[in-house]
Order: sequence, then C-alpha cells, then structure tokens
Amino acid sequence: MFNINKFFNSFELNIRALQESERVTKSTLGFLSRDILEALHTEGKTQGDIQYINRLLSVLTPVNRATAVLFFQAFSGHLYNEKEQVFGKKDKSLYEEKRLNAMANIANDSWNIWVWAKDHVKVESKPLTLDKITATVKQMLKKAEDNGIKKADVIKAILAGGIEAEEMIALMDAVAEE
Repeated sequence: MFNINKFFNSFELNIRALQESERVTKSTLGFLSRDILEALHTEGKTQGDIQYINRLLSVLTPVNRATAVLFFQAFSGHLYNEKEQVFGKKDKSLYEEKRLNAMANIANDSWNIWVWAKDHVKVESKPLTLDKITATVKQMLKKAEDNGIKKADVIKAILAGGIEAEEMIALMDAVAEE
C-alpha cells in the first residue's frame, strides 16, 4: 500500500542526495581525468600504465563511461578494444602526438574531461521504435498488475495521456477486421 506521508518525507531528501552524488561524480571525474592522463604521460612509476584508465571505466555509469572512452581515446595514445571494453596496447604511431596534446591541455588548470566533452561529445537520443513502446507497455502492465491496478484503468490512463477515444475505437475496428 502506497504511503503518501512516507513519500512526502523522503522525496526531497532523496532528490537532494541524487543531486549531490551527481555533483560529486562530475567533480571527481573532472579531477581524475586530468590526474590519470598526467600519470600516464609523466616519466616515472605510472608512465604508460593503462590500468588506471581501465579501473576508472569499470566504475562509471554507461553515459559517463562513453564520454570517458572518447576522452581517453583522444589523449591516452592507447588502443581501445571494443570487444573487451578496455584500453590496451600503446598506439605507437600516435602515442607521442596524443601525449604532447594531453600534456599541453593539462597545463591549463581549468581543462578536464567536461571542458573537452562540451566541444567533442554529442549526446544523441536513440530513436523511439514500436518495439520499445511495446516493451514499455508490457512493463507498465506488469507493474499495474503487481499494484492491483486493472487493465481497464491502465487504458483509461493511456487515453487521458492524449489518445482520443475515437482513435482507440478506430484501432479496435481495424484489429477486429484483421
């Protein structure tokens, strides 16, 4: 049974927690993107050690991961294995160019993955398909059933969402004729 008071008490708290976690993630990834590149390209113990990039990728959300892959492809000088979804061998033909480019950018204190992404990453929505709509309707019907909501009430909600009754009747007539 849905408890409206519990919802009201927890909603704002949970929204603030999500906002804070997003802020922390964005800030941390901004710093790490720079630090990892600098460690990778600076002479010493961590030079050429691709494990730091792969470890970072292993904990990111899919959207942040996709951005990070593009970023490190542009600046690491290492090849990305799409099948295994990890960075591996050094790209000998491009490594030095990418290293110099990375180090030049790192010299700018405000540069990081997000500054770079603003100009180089385009977020594209996946197209809506009838298969996706069908899958969503199936999920909603299952959730409705689990919550004791009748299918007739779900259809009323769909109609209230913008489908005219006449369109539904015409569709039912067309289905009956098939």
